Amino acid sequence: MMNIDGWEHASRRIASGVVAIIAITDDGKIMLVEQYRPPLGRLMIELPAGLAGDLTDAADEDLQTAAERELLEETGYRAARWRQIGDGASSSGLTNNAVQDALSTSKFTRCCQALLEVCNGPESRS
Repeated sequence: MMNIDGWEHASRRIASGVVAIIAITDDGKIMLVEQYRPPLGRLMIELPAGLAGDLTDAADEDLQTAAERELLEETGYRAARWRQIGDGASSSGLTNNAVQDALSTSKFTRCCQALLEVCNGPESRS
């Protein structure tokens, strides 16, 4: 934890960036993953996401490469098309991580087994 003028926040020491992937299938569904998050002590449903530059052998990894790697690691899919759609903060009151959002669409190729949920929106979670 760091403290700047009484404001405590977390700062990652080993990552050069953060990516979040909005992966939309050909039939309009969004890919989500379910992962256990130790700080919360429970499973969370979230967009595929992760760090760039956090691997010892890839400290200079660019955000696009990280997005492609994270989508594959977390869902087992590769996407044919990618587009950067913006950036923001995951929790601007807690961390200095800026998140680069990437949109991947069309022609997903299943590469391996991974925990994956595909949903149409909030109504499909009832």
